[in-house]
Amino acid sequence: MFESSWFSVFGSAAIKSVVVLAAAWLVAALIRKRSAAARHMVWSSAVAVLLAVPLFTAALPQWQLPVSRTLLPLDPSVIFQADAITVSSLSSTARAPIAGNSRAPRPSRSRGIGFWLLFLWVAGFVFSMAQSLLAMIALWRIRRVSSSLPEPEVADELARSLGIHRRVPVLLTARSTMPLTAGIVGATIYLPADAELWSPERLRAVLLHELAHVRRGDVIVHALAHAVLSFYWWNPLAWVAWRKLLEERERAADDIVLRAGERASDYAGHLLEIARSLQCPLGTASLTVAMARRSQLEGRLVAILDSATRRGAPRRGVSAIAAGAALALAVPIAVIHAQQAPAPAGDVEATIRAAQAQKDYAMLDRAAEALQHHREFTAAASVYEAALQIRGQVAGEQSQTYAEGLLHLGDLARAHGVTADAASYYTRALALDNGPETAGANEFLGLEAHAKKNDPSATDHFQRVLSLDPNGPYAGPAWTWMAVLSKDPVEAEQLFKRALAQEDPHSPEEATTLELYARFLHDQLREPEAKPLVDEAAGIRRAHFLDLSRKSNSTEPALKVGNGTSAPRLLSKVEPAYTLEGKAARIQGPVALSVVIGVDGRAFDATLLRSLGFGLDEAALNAVSQWRFQPGAKDGQPVPIAAVIQVNFRLL
Repeated sequence: MFESSWFSVFGSAAIKSVVVLAAAWLVAALIRKRSAAARHMVWSSAVAVLLAVPLFTAALPQWQLPVSRTLLPLDPSVIFQADAITVSSLSSTARAPIAGNSRAPRPSRSRGIGFWLLFLWVAGFVFSMAQSLLAMIALWRIRRVSSSLPEPEVADELARSLGIHRRVPVLLTARSTMPLTAGIVGATIYLPADAELWSPERLRAVLLHELAHVRRGDVIVHALAHAVLSFYWWNPLAWVAWRKLLEERERAADDIVLRAGERASDYAGHLLEIARSLQCPLGTASLTVAMARRSQLEGRLVAILDSATRRGAPRRGVSAIAAGAALALAVPIAVIHAQQAPAPAGDVEATIRAAQAQKDYAMLDRAAEALQHHREFTAAASVYEAALQIRGQVAGEQSQTYAEGLLHLGDLARAHGVTADAASYYTRALALDNGPETAGANEFLGLEAHAKKNDPSATDHFQRVLSLDPNGPYAGPAWTWMAVLSKDPVEAEQLFKRALAQEDPHSPEEATTLELYARFLHDQLREPEAKPLVDEAAGIRRAHFLDLSRKSNSTEPALKVGNGTSAPRLLSKVEPAYTLEGKAARIQGPVALSVVIGVDGRAFDATLLRSLGFGLDEAALNAVSQWRFQPGAKDGQPVPIAAVIQVNFRLL
């Protein structure tokens, strides 16, 4: 059942149901002095929200809630090194073990706790809905053996007095049957066969009560509420809401009977006798609105006999406002979607199968974004490739939709430093599409051309960026590299300033422009003007680096090696890749990182000790975050260890 994606959907619905039901309970408590009809409207609105939220969740874009991060102090004591190399394909960047078996383990097919929780949830829902199906069959059988009320004129007259402008069928069934109303389309009232022997007063009171349910549409609300209860059967708040809905519904119907002129004491007597002597037909409770339940009788009798109880019904305008408020509440609840950790390999395969079955490439795009956020680049690439295949099946391999898939793969390869793959994907995308969405691809290909000293081609790509999306995020970098390519110092300085005016403050793009502008000023022997730009760029790089660094949730301090504490051992590593900006600017040298190697064998809480800029710091972090260690230990127990990692970038 595509465990990962479906469990995410159900888990999100579970959290949202708690929020909605808790809010309904709070509002109902605040208006406890109001009429039963008003309180019933609150619980009915909660039912409407719980029904609308899944639909809105599927139809509306989601708002990702950010995850908070904390920083821990570092105390480096171990040094590791790595060298930058050129990576030719994305698949080759998967970490290779340094020692031991080189074959990657097959993903486990065992069912996790998520699967069994989901299975239990669905089983409970199916069981409850099966009860509703049996209730439909039972009602059909009851209707087959029922006969019409001999004098339906009494019911017709009472219906008109309550504003019901259609004939409501009244049927007589088994003698011990509790008076009830059933039927979502065309409600029908069922009375016991001996209702013919009732006094006119009792018959009038019972018919008024059941017709009140018809007027209020309680049968429909009852069926929808039972469906909600079936779905959230595990949630105690759902059962509280169900009981409150039934209780306030019956009291609201009682209020209509009393407003119609029935004496409270006489009506209470009729209700007590009916509850004592009659029973609801077995197995029909999920689809029928019965007149009296013994568990609610005491509270209803007290409310009926209390002359101070408010019995008015909300006006239509108030009901409309309540319905609008319920829908307004459903929208923000539906679009909130908490960030989640990426699924393991087995779940990635399940997600791909689910998307292929539904021809839904957007599902895979979202999954790949989550994997990329957690630096699971190899898995993200396989997901984007599967999404590209679906795009080809749905829209064709010559479509703009297919080009968008190629752009996603190019962006991923670029983020991972795999320039050859990125160039290939971008070139294929540009052959299919030349809209504003290709500005990033043109900017990348311009950088690649400049790194290969093909400046005419680079200039052409940068000019395309400026013509396709002159105010977009790639316009600033395009102006920057146009300045680098310019042979006129005056023009170059104007272009640098134009790029800085267009780029977002404190962004990596601004840092690159500052670094290149500082180099330009240095070449112009304007060192005092260059130094502030270098310092500003370095500050942006450090802040961005800290934001990208994986943070540990552990409060255990990092230890130094020695005094019984062993050093971590590197098991597998990914070599860093040069950024195009670094290649184009001919930057080389070491990047030094201070990290904590956690008990899970991964590097956390990285800070920059030595920076190169031009995206090379981030490239080093990107590689180190994928390294795997055998954690250090103290007294035989894994402990976090402070370490320094030096990444050397060299141009050959």
